[in-house]
Amino acid sequence: MLIDLHCHTKNVKNGDGKKREPTRDLFKEKVELSQVKILAITNHNYFDVDQYQNFREVVNEFCDVWPGIELDVKELGKKSGHVLVIVNPNKVEEFNEITKRYINNKDANDYCITVTELCNMFNSLEVIYIPHFFKDHQLS
Repeated sequence: MLIDLHCHTKNVKNGDGKKREPTRDLFKEKVELSQVKILAITNHNYFDVDQYQNFREVVNEFCDVWPGIELDVKELGKKSGHVLVIVNPNKVEEFNEITKRYINNKDANDYCITVTELCNMFNSLEVIYIPHFFKDHQLS
């Protein structure tokens, strides 16, 4: 089974590619061609619940889509890195409330939190954390 837990669907931060704005039809076509069966949408420092539900609906016959976000996280005394936060689809409403309250109203280019803040924000949900490694934006 193919799984993609790092899928961008929005051009949110400076430097994000223009191809990160797929239409509903293009998203369906790409997911179907890829044969991925589980996919997490993880845009940078932003969660769009409407897009998530729209894209989930269009591929629901052949792929399960999970809500997520890729956050800039700083370590004490070190530069920031990226962490994927992926949530059980049954918790999408709670996830949306948290992102709406603490993240979506901030500038995605400047948003950065600590590991403690990250855990305090999402640990009450059924969550998977995946830090970047072997990339420019990695945690140590």
